[in-house]
Amino acid sequence: MNISYFTKKVELNQELRQRLEKKLDKLAWFITQDAEVSATFSFSRGLYCLELTAFHGGMTLRAEDRASDVMSVIDVVVDKLDRQISSHRKRVDRRYTGAVVPDALESDPQEDGGLLVRTKVVPLKPMNAEEAIQQMELLGHTFFMFLDDQADRVCVVYRRRDGHYGLLEPENA
Repeated sequence: MNISYFTKKVELNQELRQRLEKKLDKLAWFITQDAEVSATFSFSRGLYCLELTAFHGGMTLRAEDRASDVMSVIDVVVDKLDRQISSHRKRVDRRYTGAVVPDALESDPQEDGGLLVRTKVVPLKPMNAEEAIQQMELLGHTFFMFLDDQADRVCVVYRRRDGHYGLLEPENA
């Protein structure tokens, strides 16, 4: 597996690299040699942050966490990635084997990412991103879907952890 390292206010020493590579080797049963992994270490507000993104077989897995100790944040993030992989494998196995899993053996819904409990039809009004952000703030939501009045396509604005906003646009087909 090819690991790319990025840092922000953290000195990346050999010990950190070895620790992360050793932990990721435990995921080698799923993440093979041709996989691309991006590891971003950062430090802010007294906490170390590690963001791992793995690109493998057309699938993207991402895990992130913060902790006061840089070594423990590696453990936590790799464990999160492992749970995502296991959850994905269970879903794929169920889909392709057609096996019906008895209720007693069914995994915890929280482990699989929860259940779809509600479907909501949303009327899309043409507006620009600034208007969508205002509407999102008025509703008290962390994201808002709207119809971009200039591009005539569905977009989503969302509030980022840093307090700024992001915009998701569909790729041109």
